[in-house]
Amino acid sequence: MTEKTTETPEAPTTPSGEQVGEHPFVSRFLGCKHLDYEGNYVDCTKEYFSGVGVAWIRHNAPYPEAPEVVQFCKLRGRLNHMAACIGKCNAQCYEYEEVDHAVEYNG
Repeated sequence: MTEKTTETPEAPTTPSGEQVGEHPFVSRFLGCKHLDYEGNYVDCTKEYFSGVGVAWIRHNAPYPEAPEVVQFCKLRGRLNHMAACIGKCNAQCYEYEEVDHAVEYNG
């Protein structure tokens, strides 16, 4: 008789090997190391976008033409495009350094 065992799946980790919590939605993608997914931005939520990775949705934008899907940079603040700094071709400045992001987002 063989013994039935169950394996616990490994939790997702960041590129540095830190565990990314128990949130079921994690996206891995390449982008600039200065992109900010840890900040607490008022009326913003992180969402996944195919071909991009994770970007921020701005709820209650300050004026009708304001961009609703943006990125946030630790050096430059809000970047008004969802693909800003996702890949060197979309770099917004000369400080771009590509890293592997593992980001939790709202499902």
